[in-house]
Amino acid sequence: MDLQNEIDEQFDVLRKNYPGRELQINRLQYLIGDIHQVVPPSIFIFGDSATGKTSIVRSIFSKYRENASFINCIDCYTPRLLFEHCLNKLSNYIPNPDNLYSNYAHCETVSEFIHYLKEICNKNENEDEIIGKYLIFDNAERLRETNPLLLSALLRIPEITNLNLTIILISNIVWEKFRSQTGMLEPILLQFPSYSKSEILNIMIRDCPEEENKNFYYIFIELLYDVFNKPCRNLNELRHMAMLLYPKYIEPINEGNATRNDTVKLFKHIEIYFKQALDKLYLRNISSSEWKNKSLEEYIEPPVNSDIKFELPYYTKFLLIASYLASYNPPRYDLRFFSKSSENKRRKSRKQEDVSNSKKSQQLYGPKVFPMERMLAIFYSIIEDPIEGTIDINRQIASLLTLKLLIAGDSSVGKTNFTNRFIENKFNSNYMTTSGIDLQTADIEIKNKKVRIQLWDTAGQEKYKAITKNLFLKVMGAIIIYDITSEKSFTNLKSWVQMIKEECGSHMQIIMVGNKSDLIDQRKISEEEATNYAKEQKIEYIETSCKTGENVKKAVTILCESIMETKELGEDASFMLDSSTFIAPKKKKCC
Repeated sequence: MDLQNEIDEQFDVLRKNYPGRELQINRLQYLIGDIHQVVPPSIFIFGDSATGKTSIVRSIFSKYRENASFINCIDCYTPRLLFEHCLNKLSNYIPNPDNLYSNYAHCETVSEFIHYLKEICNKNENEDEIIGKYLIFDNAERLRETNPLLLSALLRIPEITNLNLTIILISNIVWEKFRSQTGMLEPILLQFPSYSKSEILNIMIRDCPEEENKNFYYIFIELLYDVFNKPCRNLNELRHMAMLLYPKYIEPINEGNATRNDTVKLFKHIEIYFKQALDKLYLRNISSSEWKNKSLEEYIEPPVNSDIKFELPYYTKFLLIASYLASYNPPRYDLRFFSKSSENKRRKSRKQEDVSNSKKSQQLYGPKVFPMERMLAIFYSIIEDPIEGTIDINRQIASLLTLKLLIAGDSSVGKTNFTNRFIENKFNSNYMTTSGIDLQTADIEIKNKKVRIQLWDTAGQEKYKAITKNLFLKVMGAIIIYDITSEKSFTNLKSWVQMIKEECGSHMQIIMVGNKSDLIDQRKISEEEATNYAKEQKIEYIETSCKTGENVKKAVTILCESIMETKELGEDASFMLDSSTFIAPKKKKCC
């Protein structure tokens, strides 16, 4: 089979293997598919990461042998490395011990590169046929950082040498970012757009295990896509997460605790792993074997370590820095400190710079209230590179503003129904015991401020008390629930309150909740007795009914308001967000 037939077959294979990329593959075949045609001088291929650009181009040119040179600009970070690798591949020269790992030629300048390029092409030239040559540069945005004239020179090589040669640039950014004031030839543009949901699912279904039913696997990947699509549209990362999470998804089936039709039960099982995986997007800090061997308890009850270490998302770190700067520096210094153009405009004498220590120290008085727009302006000024379109900054801000609330109490007092009534406004009369911890999240408005709340629904059985105890230091408030029709639950509530105060001290905000107020005829604990105990302990008290929904939201709101009032006055306050203000913790005054 001759080379042209191999290339034609390769294009047919690519159309089958890359759904959603038929248009781009057809366009490439039209431009470079015929090895005997006169090729275009330059092609610029662009699109987001994981859209198939590099994979498709590399597969196409794997059949072109010595007629193509594929260069990764991350590896070849200097002009010399770039030129010498191109010459080695076009000449089929392989550095080895026999040639002392030397290159085809020592080449440092564009003129030398053009000279050796002509030499190689003339050696391989066949008078009977004209075969095009291709120089492919992946991660081409790195070329902008090496030499401002290098990219312009590369694009003019076909014109200068008069060779049947194509320069192909592959990049994640658009062509407008490459244009320089020196001017350069405009290439043919070919965009690889982001995959749609149907295209992503059609690709991911190809990873279905051979022994698995494809319809069942499709339900899983669709569920995974719905959970991960907002923080992550990267196909490679989604496929990686599917590979890690699918064995966990089918664990109840393998253990005989569920069937493939128990979709709700399977989702309930995988939910905790989804939450853990969302924190590890793009990090790849755990292997598939480690993930597989981890038990559910390791996710629910991580080992307690006094020397706590955690990793924040990349942009969240800059948000915290911007918040600190906005909180401690007066707004009048923003232009001076953060404006990128102000450095060239400053003309100040040493006398003006030499201010007293008292005036300098005033800049660091704080923290103080500041508008969120100001914090974001500082954030964008300290970020050097433009933010990718897939990054949601508002979502990252919201992730810093979570009030974590613990729900504790005896078994069967209605803790799970309390959580479900608050989150989903639902009530389930069928009693189901909570195993370990169930975590649910909701966004509510407290005093005109948007606050994200995490409710940690804990198991009431004695064997789970150790898990619940470890959570006391991780939450800001506690909802202690008892059943007004059960004297035992009220007696045990006192031990819950005592345990929390011993572990957390007086800073923990607590609300005592008497549940099942709709069963007034079965009441065993009077409202007066419960109120008197709450006053003794200096905690709030309210009676609720999860069945009717009475006072459930009010109980959570009272606790959140109490936390926010206390934290705004305390030294260790958490950030709180509304539409106009980002409030930092305030220090206590000395007098």
